[in-house]
Amino acid sequence: MGSSTFEAVVWSSYDYSALSGILPIEEDEFLERQRELARQLSKEGVDAFIAEPSGTTQYYANFSSRSWELSERPFLMVVTPMKVFFLVPWFEVSRARMLMIPSSNGTEFVTWAEGPIAYFVRA
Repeated sequence: MGSSTFEAVVWSSYDYSALSGILPIEEDEFLERQRELARQLSKEGVDAFIAEPSGTTQYYANFSSRSWELSERPFLMVVTPMKVFFLVPWFEVSRARMLMIPSSNGTEFVTWAEGPIAYFVRA
């Protein structure tokens, strides 16, 4: 999707100096956000929170639709009261592993194969 002329003018004239010196968000901050979401899910009696690449996944897991375009084959972040994992097609798992997703115990991917006999696998 292309930018409008207005957007192009605004961004080309934006003064980025106010952003200099701002450090990237630390991994621990992302992990605390995930833990807080899991605590809230448990408190509210909700089984899971599911998000596709967006501002939400940027906030909780350091990736968005800029790093993973939306398609008919979902790449989903799933947060439950007990754990965080990602649902991704089998043929995309190597690309998903290249994302810098914060994790305290290694990023878990649940995948599925396509074809006449589809199945789910933890990768």
